Amino acid sequence: MSYAYKNRQNEPVEIWLALPMESRCQRNIQYHKKSVAISEERSDYANIIAYYRLQPQEKVELEYSFDAYSTELVSMNDKDKKGISKEEPPEKLSEEERRYYLRSTPLSPINQITIDEAKQIVQGESDPILQANLLFNNLLKHYKYKFPPKERGAIQMFTNKSGDCGEFSFLFTSWCRSLGIPCRTLFGAWTAGANHPHAWNEFFIDGVGWIPVDSSMATLNKSIIHKFGSLLRYGTSPKVDYYFGSIEGKRVAFSLDANLLLKPEYMINEVPDKYPLFKYGGHDFAFGFQSQEGTAPNMQPVYLRFEKDPKKKWLEDILGKWNISEPFFSEFARRIKVMSFYLWFLLFPIELSFHFLNYVPSVIESMITHLRGILLLVFCVLSIYRKETNVFVYFLSIMSLFYLLSLIRILVN
Repeated sequence: MSYAYKNRQNEPVEIWLALPMESRCQRNIQYHKKSVAISEERSDYANIIAYYRLQPQEKVELEYSFDAYSTELVSMNDKDKKGISKEEPPEKLSEEERRYYLRSTPLSPINQITIDEAKQIVQGESDPILQANLLFNNLLKHYKYKFPPKERGAIQMFTNKSGDCGEFSFLFTSWCRSLGIPCRTLFGAWTAGANHPHAWNEFFIDGVGWIPVDSSMATLNKSIIHKFGSLLRYGTSPKVDYYFGSIEGKRVAFSLDANLLLKPEYMINEVPDKYPLFKYGGHDFAFGFQSQEGTAPNMQPVYLRFEKDPKKKWLEDILGKWNISEPFFSEFARRIKVMSFYLWFLLFPIELSFHFLNYVPSVIESMITHLRGILLLVFCVLSIYRKETNVFVYFLSIMSLFYLLSLIRILVN
């Protein structure tokens, strides 16, 4: 994982950078490069925040590696079958940590609306894992994925019934906390190249630990088109119910919650005239000039403060730039898989034109046909190797076998 933020403005820019924290899904974090910060302080029970003041053209760089793990929610009986010791020390939050992850925030507030709605959804269910599952299913049933969203925050998601990964996560956090279930919104990215941001949840159960939930991915997986496209972009699971309790291990978490307290204190500047405002938590918000009660609405992985109206407002001027790559063989397999699929798809109109227009020798047409078959077989084999399969891969695998059998028949004859 490599990250860089360069100040391309004519004035100094302050940035607060969330340093990665170890969790069940990402472990053994090792830094290879890290710009020296003015200060590094823990933001309550979440991330350590590094603070920088950058002069024009000055850059902050961060490079680290980590081990990514997939997780799966299993019963105690299943744990015995998998050889997981039940004598491991039970996971438990301190009272201070519990209060922190039950707090009301601008983006995930706890009020009578959220409490009443959450109670109505769970309908008297008392088991916290089953309660969280009912909240998850309600999001899938009644809410739609929409990017970009109209507004940011749980209440806006509840009102509009649509939003992106952030809004799904804010509302899930709000509902869980309203029922007394510690929960947090994670901000990070997919391990699929440069700048693919994402947000999801974890809720905490004593004796179990932090349990991942990704309701926006589950909602997108209801779309046939997205199921197909996800195989090339993220390598995610195509199952709708997979993302309650499971994570595929192909993402990195930058920050462990929304509304992290900024240290040192964020000094609010006067918002320039005509600066674009966006509603966060029901209020007009000037990203880069204001904080939410001293907190950053989200850190992916930075929040910043401009001194004047920024001359450059590209995404890299707001979030910086990151690039994430998997270990060599895994990354190589991913790239070959994607390339083989695109080549297979692009050769299809060529093969079709050869067949109908009949202006090339049959030998060349046959070579193109079997090349497509080999490319398709490579795609399917690498998808299975990377555990990135769904009904489309199985169907294409059958097609590739027909190609292969045809090629073997020709070679034998």
